[in-house]
Amino acid sequence: VPAEQQALLRELTQKRLMHYPLQYLLGEWSFMGFPLSVGEGVLIPRDDTEVCTGLCLDYLKGKPNAAAIDLCSGSGAIAIALEKLGHAAVTAVELSEQAFSFLTKNIHTNNCRVKAVRGDVFSCHTQFPDNHFDLIVSNPPYRPAVRWSLNWERDRRRRWVRSCANRALQTSAPNRIWAAVNARSSAYGRALSDKRDNAHKIENLFE
Repeated sequence: VPAEQQALLRELTQKRLMHYPLQYLLGEWSFMGFPLSVGEGVLIPRDDTEVCTGLCLDYLKGKPNAAAIDLCSGSGAIAIALEKLGHAAVTAVELSEQAFSFLTKNIHTNNCRVKAVRGDVFSCHTQFPDNHFDLIVSNPPYRPAVRWSLNWERDRRRRWVRSCANRALQTSAPNRIWAAVNARSSAYGRALSDKRDNAHKIENLFE
């Protein structure tokens, strides 16, 4: 084995012993059969992400020409799966410059027609007409609980979810709002909503 490869193996082994994510070391991870480039600056798709995506795919069945938007898209895992498996017209919104580079790369790698938008979920709704989306989904990033008090983190999640849910009521097609939210701090929440409900139904999942 060449000395350069031995040195690389030692470096990778040392990183792994320090609990550096295997997915980051490999630089790629599969999600629902699709290869995704991953690294620092983007979250690694997990099993609960597949659960969330599966619920969205179930909802999209029998809905031709459906439009979906993935907020805080990150690597684009959910957006790509919805476009490839759900045959939906998907928009992926991501604010982070690092994550957005992974998003666009993964869209290209998987030969997707997902529309990547670099923007803030609190203001990106102004870019889309009302009643445009059949499905709004988000698997947002989270912060370690040790960094903030539980009450502050809960209030932060509540404000974010309320904002997204209220925008869903404005930008989704009538009677076809579906919101799936994964708050990976202390709870995993999912909600199915229509025009008869309101943002608080989703918000209450995080109490």
